[in-house]
Amino acid sequence: MKSDKTETAESSATSSGRILEVLERPEVNRVLVTGILLAVIYFLRPRFFSMGNINLVLTWSSIYAIAALGETLALLVGGFDLSVGGVVSFASVFAAKLMIDFGFGWWVAVPVTLLICLVIGFVSGYFSTRFSPPFPFLFPAFIFTLSVHFILLGLMQFWTTSLPVTPLPSGFKTLTLSIGGIIPMTFVYMIIIAGLLTFFLYFKPIGWKIFATGQDDEAARYTGVNTTKVRILAYMGSATLIGLAGILIASSSNAASWQAGASTLPLMIVLVIPIVGGVSLSGGEGSPLMAVIGGFLIYIVENLIITLNISPYYQQAIMGILIIVFVSYDFIREVK
Repeated sequence: MKSDKTETAESSATSSGRILEVLERPEVNRVLVTGILLAVIYFLRPRFFSMGNINLVLTWSSIYAIAALGETLALLVGGFDLSVGGVVSFASVFAAKLMIDFGFGWWVAVPVTLLICLVIGFVSGYFSTRFSPPFPFLFPAFIFTLSVHFILLGLMQFWTTSLPVTPLPSGFKTLTLSIGGIIPMTFVYMIIIAGLLTFFLYFKPIGWKIFATGQDDEAARYTGVNTTKVRILAYMGSATLIGLAGILIASSSNAASWQAGASTLPLMIVLVIPIVGGVSLSGGEGSPLMAVIGGFLIYIVENLIITLNISPYYQQAIMGILIIVFVSYDFIREVK
């Protein structure tokens, strides 16, 4: 009889341990936090779930997530792409200028802009692997990408004389229309991009090379990984996806502005999203799903602040609290 009770207790303890193990996964506990937050919002402000607001949340959460997916690529290889705001502003303004000042159709302006973003990513990645490592104390890689951020912001502000570029061609707006008036195209793009990144990260050789580079650069090189090439590819992907987010902001807003990367989708927000989602700052740990969850969680919090008529001055403080809570939790989980 005692044996049966002991076995039952052990089985119960094992089940509880497994449940706790699942709950400790960043993807799971972040989804639970988001679910609890939505439940609280439902009781406090039911109008949050109006069709119009749901469409708004899906639209902008997806844009946030797309930019965060780009930043995640840089974080996975142990880097930081701090050119975020500058690339967002550049993509927004450059695509708009190609259409308005030079008469290109959006189907030309968008690919050309993304191609240049790809080049910007190449430059950042090349510098990070060729020039920064020998002299990290003199010119760390993150300083270079931060410089790119300010250079692009300044150039776009000068080009537009601080004025918004508007109105944009009507066809450009079709990039962010909604399917059936409910599901925005930005959400579709986000799902496709997250799916493709998941496929390449977990089912293709480039995936384990990215994780290996971020976890231990030297060990990765000993196993035959060309870490230089991997880092450059990661930064190229990062800049391209961040640029796409800038283009989608212009399409959704029907206006392009240098402030797109200064206030609409600034550097710190894009950097916070993957961190809140559970992507490791030390590299080699994270997933596209984490970036997506972080994007939705951050935008829902921003939207809630507006819905509850909370002063926007508290927004930065709330973001800081979220970072402290989630980063502390992940650190404690890792050192257990």
